[in-house]
Amino acid sequence: MMNKFWKNLRSVRWRITIWFTFVLALTLVLFSATVYFAMRQALNTQLETSLQDGTLALAENLEHEFEEGDAVPDAAAALVRESSFRNLAIEVYAQDGNLLAASSDITEPTLGAKLNLENIPILGNGLAQGKIRDSKFDRSGFKIAAVRVVHPATQETFAIVVGARKSVVTNEMATLKNLLFTLAPLLVLLAAGGGFYLARRAMKPVAEMAAQARTMNANRLSERLTVADPDDELGQLAATFNELFDRIESAFGQIRQFIADASHELRTPVTVIRSETEVSLTEPRTESEAFASLEIIRDESARLSRLVEDMFTLARADADDRNIMTNETVSLTELVDTCARSAETLGRSRSVEVISENNLPPDAVCLGDRVRPAQMLLNLLDNATKYTPPGGLVTIKATLEKHQDMPQAVISVTDNGNGIPADYKEQVFTRFYRMDKARTRAHGGSGLGLPIARAIAEAHSGTLFLDENSQSGCIFKIVLPVR
Repeated sequence: MMNKFWKNLRSVRWRITIWFTFVLALTLVLFSATVYFAMRQALNTQLETSLQDGTLALAENLEHEFEEGDAVPDAAAALVRESSFRNLAIEVYAQDGNLLAASSDITEPTLGAKLNLENIPILGNGLAQGKIRDSKFDRSGFKIAAVRVVHPATQETFAIVVGARKSVVTNEMATLKNLLFTLAPLLVLLAAGGGFYLARRAMKPVAEMAAQARTMNANRLSERLTVADPDDELGQLAATFNELFDRIESAFGQIRQFIADASHELRTPVTVIRSETEVSLTEPRTESEAFASLEIIRDESARLSRLVEDMFTLARADADDRNIMTNETVSLTELVDTCARSAETLGRSRSVEVISENNLPPDAVCLGDRVRPAQMLLNLLDNATKYTPPGGLVTIKATLEKHQDMPQAVISVTDNGNGIPADYKEQVFTRFYRMDKARTRAHGGSGLGLPIARAIAEAHSGTLFLDENSQSGCIFKIVLPVR
């Protein structure tokens, strides 16, 4: 259970949910702390302002009472009794420090217990030399402010000490704190649930694609992932995977065809070798018959060796193995001349004339392998001399051309054989493909020469194609970039 739980936590939807919840919770904590401290500052500032404004208003009211001729005790009592500032506690002191009147909710010690009444500023000009609000005189439950009023008749001073109840701020902050502590966890839980729902919904197509992909194997490569919305990111991901599956299916098809063709091609020489060997071992044979069997075994072994080597070369080319060629500078002029001389020897043995027109400059080179380009060109020349009837002509022509301001060597091999039907113009580059299997086998071919030649050309950043084709022969062209 615990392993499954931790495995689920490592899933993308759970990680998205956890990160989303964490970020939201952190945001709510910062927001709540900011609101809390800002509100507390605002309430304290408001309380300070109301305390000072109320104290000055009470002092002016007491001064007004004195001006109307009210007795000092009556004026002080009326000030406390008729005050409209419900949050302010009031005390009135005589000049000698006696308490004349006080709000009923004030308990001992009194608000002015810590005050030196003589240092309290006087209403009017006296305020310029002092301040009515001083935090050092605050009590546990009150903020204190004080001012003195001069009696107009006797010139005595009377101190008014006012206390603003801190409970107003405390109660407001407690209410806010309870609200934040209630709403914040609720919002986090709602966000976690909503985040998990959205993450699961967003990742549902991925889960469906994964479930579809699990059912796919080598026997079900034709299946494709469902693309719900081709315009969103997941739809584009599914489309990309489908394109990948197309390439995989194509590659598997090529591999299957390659294996089937290779098996067919390998079966014949192996069968011949085994048959000749068994016959030689079981039946008494003359010396000439034994030599004939050995010659058959030799020829079939050579054919089998060439076939295996060709298959190995193509397999490395399919794997994009850069070891198929070395990184060397190859002289294309020398390459054409050397291969032309070899082709002349082949042509003489087959009663075919080979001529060469090498118009490449001496410094025409390409970057690649010294052996493989020669193998490529000799494959074409071997086919040309092989399928050209006796008395025919094979021409090698090499020129330097420019394509998009880049020099390239164009090497063409022209024969006057029977040609290749137009429908088979590209199929001749398919592995093991042969139009006339009996005729090709009689010439010792395996159908791999042209595919190998094209693979070598492409490995050297070039190309090989059948340019012209008719009943009077065909022209194969090799195009290679020139450095």
